[in-house]
Amino acid sequence: MPRSSGSLPTTALDSVKTLLAGTTPEGSDLRRFALNTGRFYTHEFIGRRLAKGISKALGARLKGPVSIVDPFCGDGRLVAWFLEEIGTKPMARGTSLSVDLWDCDGAALRQAARRVQALSDDMGSVIVNSHHWDSFDGARLQWGRFDFVLTNPPWELLKPDPRQMRGMPKDEALRFSKSLREEDRRLTGLYPASAPRIRYAGWGLNLSRCGTEAAVSLLKPGGLGGIVVPASLFADNSSGGVRELLTTKFDLLSMDYFPSEAHLFPGTDQPAVSALVRRSEPNGVSLDLTVFDRGLEIRSNGQLKISREELERTDFVIPGQLPAKSYSILRKLNRLGAFAELEGASPADLVAGRELDETRIDERLSSRGTHRFVKGRMVTRFQSDLRSARFLLPSVEVPPSAAHWRIAWRDVSRTTQARRVKATLLPPGVVTGNSLSIAYFRDDHMARLKTLLVIMNSAVFEFQMRLWLATPHISLGGVRRGRLPASWSPKQLAGMARVCDGCLAGEPSSLIEAEVRVAQAYGLDRREFGAILDEFGRLSTHEKCHLLDSACWERVPGWLERSP
Repeated sequence: MPRSSGSLPTTALDSVKTLLAGTTPEGSDLRRFALNTGRFYTHEFIGRRLAKGISKALGARLKGPVSIVDPFCGDGRLVAWFLEEIGTKPMARGTSLSVDLWDCDGAALRQAARRVQALSDDMGSVIVNSHHWDSFDGARLQWGRFDFVLTNPPWELLKPDPRQMRGMPKDEALRFSKSLREEDRRLTGLYPASAPRIRYAGWGLNLSRCGTEAAVSLLKPGGLGGIVVPASLFADNSSGGVRELLTTKFDLLSMDYFPSEAHLFPGTDQPAVSALVRRSEPNGVSLDLTVFDRGLEIRSNGQLKISREELERTDFVIPGQLPAKSYSILRKLNRLGAFAELEGASPADLVAGRELDETRIDERLSSRGTHRFVKGRMVTRFQSDLRSARFLLPSVEVPPSAAHWRIAWRDVSRTTQARRVKATLLPPGVVTGNSLSIAYFRDDHMARLKTLLVIMNSAVFEFQMRLWLATPHISLGGVRRGRLPASWSPKQLAGMARVCDGCLAGEPSSLIEAEVRVAQAYGLDRREFGAILDEFGRLSTHEKCHLLDSACWERVPGWLERSP
């Protein structure tokens, strides 16, 4: 995954490297794990656009002493591109530039210094300073000092990777895991806005959040910053704190969104964002949003405006991949109640969660038994493959939820798939692994359950998921944020349940009718639904035409009229 402007990525953790330096044998597995990783560089297309954006925001000419820093500089390419860009601007008499390059990798830092020094020799009054240190610590010493910050901080979840620790001596593996725990506590203390809202098994701190918080904190009042980060930072369930910082203490001026299909960072399958910020305190967000396609052609461009109240209501999410002109649809949906509001402790409320850990599950399965065990790969949209499922051994404790009819949906779902939400109904007596999430009503109200299934599998519901889930997962947390149509009458529920039965039977006409009826239930017209379908780039034109030309749009939706 990308890290810094072109230095060691991900698992070569700045602070862990510093922690381990001089205390671990040079040839040990732990040392190699911390230092010997692949190198990934910020793509020139992203970096030069970011440099041009800062230059444009800067204005006509440079004045006075100017300070620039890349706290995770790698080979120095971001600063180099920026210097090349501002080198075309006239400078006021007496203007001088001071450039700081920071990194924990000494070899990369030396390369960066040579690269930037070569440029600065041609520019005149430029001083280049390099610091070989832990940038997370160093940033705390220099907050509010710089006019410009450009950086691509490390992209990595601070968590042991079993694949890379395999074969490591047990004592070193334990020591390394302990070191990461200590780093987590330390960085959370240094950068509280970056603390994860959600942790899994105690892990959840992402260095891209810490690096972003560190970088923007280096800016003077009015200073300009350019950052390159995973798109998930602006959308996921864990980054709300750093999003709140960026949208309330800084003015987001522009954002470029790059889909994972563009393959700008070889070896990773994540969309990326570059953002330009100014240190000030805005009232809401008003930014220039550009969305690129896989070929780096501009797919859409426009002004995205979100009020402070809207930001607070949506956990400060910035829908970077959504064309700015379509934000009105999202605003309309956000007025509805959330999936999470169905959950509760009452007899008719929804229960959502996961059932059984799949770790070493094969040791707990047999070819015969009472309870079938279902994994994520056995579930598709409105379908499941129970015939190939094995059975749990009698010694395995069966969760109480297995006594209910449930909706189950796959956790893993690639961002490049035509449909990402893949949910179906599972009967009592089936147990799911944690590659699936499940939901059921305590009172086993089948019409409500089938209606919810149709909504979850709809394009309108997935449209919302795609804005918030910039990773290959359909997490329960993301689903809980999805908005749902208002409450329905028994007649409406019965009608939708009949449509669901057709979908479960694989009837093409029912699949089309379900989509249209759900869109109408959300209060969307054909034009708005068409705009949503435009976000499903891998759906065929034929399928989109069927959905938009369906006769269901012309009928009075009797059983879908809202209850008084």
